[in-house]
Amino acid sequence: MTLHVGVLGPLTVRDADHEIRVAATKQRRLLGLLALHANEVVSREEIIDLLWPGKPPRSSSELVTGYVSRLRRAGLRIDLIGPGYQLTAHTDLQAFETHVRNADLAQALECWRGPVLAELRDHPAGIAITQQRLRVAMEFADHADHALVVCHLQPLADEEPLHEGLHARLMLALAGDGRQAAALEVFTAIRSRLVSDLGIEPSAELRAAHQRVLSHESTELVTTLSNADNAIAAARAAFTLTYRTLDARTAALYQMLAVVPAPDFSPDLALSLAESQQRLDRLVTAQLLRSTPDGRFTFHGLLRVFAADLTTSPPTQVYDWCLANLCAAADALYPNDFPSPVPRPRTPASFTDAQTALTWLDTERPLLVGAVKKAPDTTAWQLAALLHGYFTIHPHIQDWETVATKALQAANDHPQARILAAQSMSDVRNRQGNLPEALGHANQALELSRSLDWLPGEINALVHLAFVQTTAGDLTQATRNAQALAALSPAAGIFVFGHIAFHRGDLEQANTHMTAATHVNTPGITVMRLVALAEIQRELGDLQEAQKHLAEAQVVARQPIQSWVRTFLLRALAELHSEKAEHIKALEYVHTAMTVAATLGDPVFECETLQSLGTVCRRRGDHREAIKYYFRALDLAHHTGRAYTQTATHLDLAAAHQSLQDHRQALSHATQAARTARHSGFTRLLTHSERLIKELTP
Repeated sequence: MTLHVGVLGPLTVRDADHEIRVAATKQRRLLGLLALHANEVVSREEIIDLLWPGKPPRSSSELVTGYVSRLRRAGLRIDLIGPGYQLTAHTDLQAFETHVRNADLAQALECWRGPVLAELRDHPAGIAITQQRLRVAMEFADHADHALVVCHLQPLADEEPLHEGLHARLMLALAGDGRQAAALEVFTAIRSRLVSDLGIEPSAELRAAHQRVLSHESTELVTTLSNADNAIAAARAAFTLTYRTLDARTAALYQMLAVVPAPDFSPDLALSLAESQQRLDRLVTAQLLRSTPDGRFTFHGLLRVFAADLTTSPPTQVYDWCLANLCAAADALYPNDFPSPVPRPRTPASFTDAQTALTWLDTERPLLVGAVKKAPDTTAWQLAALLHGYFTIHPHIQDWETVATKALQAANDHPQARILAAQSMSDVRNRQGNLPEALGHANQALELSRSLDWLPGEINALVHLAFVQTTAGDLTQATRNAQALAALSPAAGIFVFGHIAFHRGDLEQANTHMTAATHVNTPGITVMRLVALAEIQRELGDLQEAQKHLAEAQVVARQPIQSWVRTFLLRALAELHSEKAEHIKALEYVHTAMTVAATLGDPVFECETLQSLGTVCRRRGDHREAIKYYFRALDLAHHTGRAYTQTATHLDLAAAHQSLQDHRQALSHATQAARTARHSGFTRLLTHSERLIKELTP
């Protein structure tokens, strides 16, 4: 009898002639786990952890034996092999993987009947398979027929409502299939979910897809017009005729709006240029301007192109409006974090609170980035300096790099502007994992600040250098910079000393410094300090005290904070609940962190979150899945130069291999951890690795 088990959708079991029904919940979960690892041994420990996460009954082993016996009586072949069980069967997962190996992606996707079986959707194995499906679907979307892509991606997008890469491809496929309106609806819907659920704006990839859809609309219009002789010339003539009916001031307004460096713009900007609602109304009535569903303004088809021929560059009023509002947003969101010598406008704008300011920045980011690119040098570096703090909260890396690059070019004649541009580019390169360039720009900012005797610039540069050097494994230089920092700002110095002490492994000293660092009290720093205190207490074994610190951090994190600080908090929550054997809750937190990391496309976020996901898997007994995640984290840690993460991940791999009785691999990873820890001065990690080596050495 050939047994077929379906896991790529609702659980199904069939032999050659009929369907085998498995109704009991725990038996279905057990069968699902065995089917995900068909023809492989699954340990009894892993099964028990799945069926009774955190609190197995004393009779759990006997209960597992009973469940297996019932499944065998139903006709399934399950063998007891060593410390676990093995299901012998054909599965749709095997067929999927075969099609993927053969590069037959359409057939691979056809294997799926819906989300991976509900019984194991949140299990690491289920998560890994779902991620593989997403990768295959996106690769398929990049090469296949548009209509076929829509067919496969539409249901998948419903299952993954926050996956930006998937939605970007669905938008392009819909547009390619002639369904531009549906494509734009997809963008509107996911943007709304990202803002409301994660507090972030769409990534560069999703925005680029949106622009391509909009461009496709214009291309369709051009194609339609070109079917008639001189159609574009006729359209231009019609535009010119309508334009000439405008009075002088309304015509001048239209010229100004046509060169606003963004695909759409707010009524506030439009009104500041119009100086009269009536002029805006005339443009809308004449169909030279149109309102978007979210209440903004944009142009019809080719009319922006026609109007742009009437002028060359945005008027100074556009830059003044951007600068006034950006000053107000910066003052509301990060008044002390990124001091800059940008003069405040005489009639400043204002925001009622930090969240309103952040929402405005998210909405106007395309305009602000476009303004930096087109503005005169002085205005460009001022806008860039004010945007630095925003990009640390929502790090749209591509836009950030564009802004920092222009700032470096524009700041030649202003020494403080060069410092600010170098600091921003250092942050960009650090997030990209390019530590040599990050350190180079930070050192340049430090030298310039000292030459100008500009204290805020020197303090910021020293903080940044010490943090980067610590994670890179240069604790000696990090300590020197922390000492220099403490002489200028004792409060900042205490905080950085605590950070270094934690990485060195002196938990008592780290706790003392972090407890005392209450004067550095911006929301992001406060959350970092509380999470660090929680991590210290967790390492010391006081989980109750750790939970208190994290609960306090969650309250502070309701305010806008840096995305990497938010993932730091989510990872800490995941690891705490994992250590308390609350595995479901741990997975929820680490999945949220993974969603944020994937959305932002930041390799450092992804590296650290993958390590946490591996640890959650290992603590629930799924050592094989843990090893997969650890290796992905290790690869990124090497790529981004994170010596501390490399060392900790090697130790995690050693522990996972030791649990699987693979002492040779465990010893290899413990030895590599010891080597890096010894070189970098990570004393606690060195002690741990040396103890492991002693245990593992024959």
